[in-house]
Amino acid sequence: MVDPVAFERNKRFVIEELEQQLESMLKKGENYINLELKGPGNALIRPIVRGFYNVFARPDINSGSKGNIRILISAASEIVLDDDHDKGEIIEKYFPDYLKNDQTTKFCKKNHRNYPKLVENTRALFEAQLDPMVIALEYEGNDVRNYDELMVRIFKTVKEAKRVLSKQIRHMEIGIEILQSDPSVLNVPAGRKLIMRVLQRGIVDTSEELLGDVDEIFRVYG
Repeated sequence: MVDPVAFERNKRFVIEELEQQLESMLKKGENYINLELKGPGNALIRPIVRGFYNVFARPDINSGSKGNIRILISAASEIVLDDDHDKGEIIEKYFPDYLKNDQTTKFCKKNHRNYPKLVENTRALFEAQLDPMVIALEYEGNDVRNYDELMVRIFKTVKEAKRVLSKQIRHMEIGIEILQSDPSVLNVPAGRKLIMRVLQRGIVDTSEELLGDVDEIFRVYG
């Protein structure tokens, strides 16, 4: 039986951290668009694209991503709290809703030949995010005061923390590679090249930042 106090503490740490990461990502998205559209040649389209991002895209990404945080937490909680759980059944239960919120597949053509590849990769990402979350929620020690300390306790080494994180990042990269191999899978009327550049810039910056954060976390709390 999991300690309910530790479980709720860990869950709070994870949700707060993931939502902070999401907010940082959303701010960076607008910066990436500004960088891609800098220059006098884009003076007319720049406010239109920025306006679309702030009014439509950003709220949708925020809502969908927060929804997937809740889905991951619910799935991980069920695994932790149910001693007789079947992980495969839990994945089958929660993944369809996760897929609906996924910001890559949501804007892709479901009848495109590459769509099944995107779905398969998104499922693999879901599992790669779920497994360490289960470990985090299970931790019962009373020696953690924040998310960073929790990560140090459950992963124990920089190498292991980076291995787990790199597995998630790799699936994000694979998703972008699938889109790049044939951008016609994107169900958008225009701006595919811009979208691809923004996604590519985002994954490179995000992976570098997150992996760098691991070194800093273990330096401070390790």
